[in-house]
Amino acid sequence: MCATAANLIEDVLPEVAHRPWVLTFPFPWRRRLAQDGALFGVLTRIFVESVERFHEERAARRGACGAVKSGAVTVVQRTSGDMRLNPHLHVFFLDGAYHVPAD
Repeated sequence: MCATAANLIEDVLPEVAHRPWVLTFPFPWRRRLAQDGALFGVLTRIFVESVERFHEERAARRGACGAVKSGAVTVVQRTSGDMRLNPHLHVFFLDGAYHVPAD
């Protein structure tokens, strides 16, 4: 876990502000999400794309010129600290949207 975090900070993520988010699901959904990886994947994608779109639209409203992008790294955790079934997401978002320079 520490090696992965160091790699993300040193080699992957850009030097911009970041913000961690945690998405948990209602108790009645947890067993289904633990058993249905496709559904869990769809909900993960909807969440991440929604937050990224929020940042991109906010940047556009604030007058960003040209293409902007946001980004995220997602880690799925399937249990709580007490080892009970609790599928949830830890998502490390870029805190905002940033201009993508042309190649």
